[in-house]
Amino acid sequence: MKSYLVREGTPEQAKKAEENNKKYLADRRAKTLKEYGLDKPLIDPKHFVEVSNAYDGTNYIVDENGQITDEETLKKRFENEAKQKPSSKKPVLQDRPVRKHKAAPPKTKTIKTASIPNLDFTPIDLDIYKADAELDLAKKRIDEMQEQSKQEKLKNQNSGIGYLAGGSKAYE
Repeated sequence: MKSYLVREGTPEQAKKAEENNKKYLADRRAKTLKEYGLDKPLIDPKHFVEVSNAYDGTNYIVDENGQITDEETLKKRFENEAKQKPSSKKPVLQDRPVRKHKAAPPKTKTIKTASIPNLDFTPIDLDIYKADAELDLAKKRIDEMQEQSKQEKLKNQNSGIGYLAGGSKAYE
């Protein structure tokens, strides 16, 4: 098996690699924000909360991350975190077994069904359908128009420039 298709390592190594990746992404984000001068907020969040609460009468709070939220959202976030902490174990991804080349397919369970009833396929009596005189006349007119169109095309192919190009044989 090719080595790049197989995931090697222990769960501890995978956890360490994930932590390193998170740290790298956080450092990269901080570096980018600092590069563009966005590492510090334009307005001090604590001062903004004090002014808006005094002016509007709202109940905004600055959380531990420096983000401005209201009390209800903060309570809901803490409740959700408390519920999720007991089940903090995440399942470890495992490699799927790979069948060998030209191996027999795995056995499957057969499903038993009720027997299929026999159907009668006798032909339908066509005497029920009667020919309509108007439909027959319309069909005859259409056939005549198609034949007349074919004759006209053949005539045009065999006269004038069409004759010099080889007549109807050139169009076949």
